[in-house]
Amino acid sequence: MWPVDFYGHAAKDLVHRFQWVSPLFLSPHDPDTLYTAGECVFKSTYHGQTWLQISPDLTRNDRSKQQPSGGPLTLDITSVE
Repeated sequence: MWPVDFYGHAAKDLVHRFQWVSPLFLSPHDPDTLYTAGECVFKSTYHGQTWLQISPDLTRNDRSKQQPSGGPLTLDITSVE
């Protein structure tokens, strides 16, 4: 799967929501296991090539707070909100 650029879309329209800087952890128990997190936690045992969601949404998932910001002429939606 290739990275997809969601620039220009509101956070409420995305499948997963990540911050500008997302955590990346190497398992202390298994050097072939990586973890990262957005609104949920993901695990990879394939060197980051594929990811498995291992938690539910850990946020409030308040869609009213996931609208485009900025405006009225130019929206501030860089897809990292």
